[in-house]
Amino acid sequence: MVDVRITARADLEYRKAYRYYSKASLTIALRFKAEFFRGKAWMAEFPEASPLCDERHRYFIMKKFPYGIVYEFKHNTAWIVAVTHFRQLPGYWLT
Repeated sequence: MVDVRITARADLEYRKAYRYYSKASLTIALRFKAEFFRGKAWMAEFPEASPLCDERHRYFIMKKFPYGIVYEFKHNTAWIVAVTHFRQLPGYWLT
């Protein structure tokens, strides 16, 4: 099992999405949170199992939500660099 960390920018994206869902329904927001943590657990257990979305980043698709988690696995750590909505342009996290 590897360490999973989140960048400040990705944490902000996660919190923004959580707030959006919590305005609609606390139940939906908690499901979003649970799915995010399921993704983190997946990365910790199988850091190289998700498909590559570019030369160094991998992509975990969140079930039942239009979001994905983009991460980079390096030095025995999975770094979450984006919590991206499907409508965002691919690769924006590279800037």
